[in-house]
Amino acid sequence: MAAFPASKFTYLFALILGKVSSRFLALLESQIQLVLGKGSGGHSTEQEVESLSQVWFKKFSFLQHPIIFDVGGNNGDWAIQAQKYFPHSKLYIFEPSERSFYVLKSKFTDIAAISVVKKALGDAPGFFPLYSDESGSPLSSLLKRNLDFTSLDFNQQEEVEVVRLDDWCGEHEIQPNILKLDIEGFELNALLGSKNTIRNTQLIQFEFGGANRDSKTYFKDFWDFFSKENFSLFRISPLGLIPILKYQEQDECFRTTNFIAVNDSFS
Repeated sequence: MAAFPASKFTYLFALILGKVSSRFLALLESQIQLVLGKGSGGHSTEQEVESLSQVWFKKFSFLQHPIIFDVGGNNGDWAIQAQKYFPHSKLYIFEPSERSFYVLKSKFTDIAAISVVKKALGDAPGFFPLYSDESGSPLSSLLKRNLDFTSLDFNQQEEVEVVRLDDWCGEHEIQPNILKLDIEGFELNALLGSKNTIRNTQLIQFEFGGANRDSKTYFKDFWDFFSKENFSLFRISPLGLIPILKYQEQDECFRTTNFIAVNDSFS
């Protein structure tokens, strides 16, 4: 029996889909992406930290007191989950926003294992404007984002100090085991200022999403960076960790997505 031509199958499939409303197809596409972790990054902070802990205790459990850097601490939700899943850790929260810094200081003032650092991370030190739609916003960014397709007014700003992580860690003689980056499109800049530090960092969690459209950094940039630094990449999803074995253009999804980079130098 002759094989059914792929072109005819594609045609028939398209014909069937043509009978379905475009709105339903868009919803279906969105849900499939969520299952694959694309766009699910903003839904569950606990899932992010739980995924990190699974990798940590599988590969690095011999390090019983990890040092964790939470870069982009905002209101402390991620730090609270980190305390839960890594109860013997020492946690440093980096948060440059004046309002968010004092929220964090008051929230964790009696917890000796948590320190709050009022600085942002980047690839060049100095003082730069932090933009936001409102004081203490989780969208605060060192980028002047173009959000004209929303109802948000992204014109508030305050001056904050930016440091290179390599410089800060060298000055304070601290080496993180786990580094989490959620800094609204400035993640790659922070990594470029952390090259010496991350060579001795076991795990890195980073966010990729709409802010990367503004910074014009693509997933390909992260893939290239981590490949050169000998890290493997995984996407966090409701199905568990999905390994990214090679770069594909379909990974360029600007819906908020979280990834874990595993330092293969320690394998």
